[in-house]
Amino acid sequence: MKTKKILLALLLSAVVVSSATACGTSTPVTSVPSTESTLSTQSAVSQASAVSDNSTSSETKYSDDNDTKVKQMLENVTFDGKKLSFPFKASDLGSGYSFSDDVSVYENKYAVTYLLYNGEKVTTVTLLQYDSKKNVDEWYAYSINLSNTDDIKFHDLLKIDKIGLGDNIDSVISKFGKPTNIDESENTKSYVYETNENVNKITILSNNNFIEYIGVTFNLRNR
Repeated sequence: MKTKKILLALLLSAVVVSSATACGTSTPVTSVPSTESTLSTQSAVSQASAVSDNSTSSETKYSDDNDTKVKQMLENVTFDGKKLSFPFKASDLGSGYSFSDDVSVYENKYAVTYLLYNGEKVTTVTLLQYDSKKNVDEWYAYSINLSNTDDIKFHDLLKIDKIGLGDNIDSVISKFGKPTNIDESENTKSYVYETNENVNKITILSNNNFIEYIGVTFNLRNR
C-alpha cells in the first residue's frame, strides 16, 4: 500500500513534466507511516489558516463542458476546511505545516516530499521547480494527494467541494457529472477529471464504493 501511494503521486506528476523543472538527488521517499500523536484532527483544523478565507460553495452548478468543469472543481478544492490555491507553499496551509527536506527526485523530473504537521507526516506532495539550494520555506507544491494509507486523523483534510475520503463514490458523479475517464472493475472505480490538454487533473479512486484516494494536480502552464 505504501509503494502504491508513491506510484499514484508520480502518476499525477507525470502529466505536467513538460512544464516542471526539477533537479538533485536524495534518499527516496518510500512510505508514509502512521505515528501516534496527541493532536486531534479538530485541533489541526482550528490551528490552520487559509490561502483564502472564502469557503467553497456547496451550490456550485458544474458545467457539462469538460474543461470548464475541471476548472470549477479546482476552484473548490479545500484543505483543512479552507480553500486551497495552486501552487502553494507549506506556510499557505497555516501554522504547523511544513515540507520535509527529505526529497526524492525520480527520473530527474519529479521531486516528491512529505507534507508535515508539527513534524508528523501527513501525506506526499510534488514540488514545483525543486531547487535543493533554496530554503524549504521557499518551495512550492503543484500536486497533492490523500489516501486511506495516510494516518486516519488526517483523512478529512483534502476535499473537492466537500467530497472526501470515505464518502460514497456515487456522490462524485451526482455532484460533478461524468468524468473525463472512467475505469471500473468489480470492486474498484477510478474517476479522472482532466482538461483536454491533460495538465489539470483530479483523480478519485474507490474500493467497494467508498473513496480511498484523492489526487489533485495544478496546470503549470498557467504560471
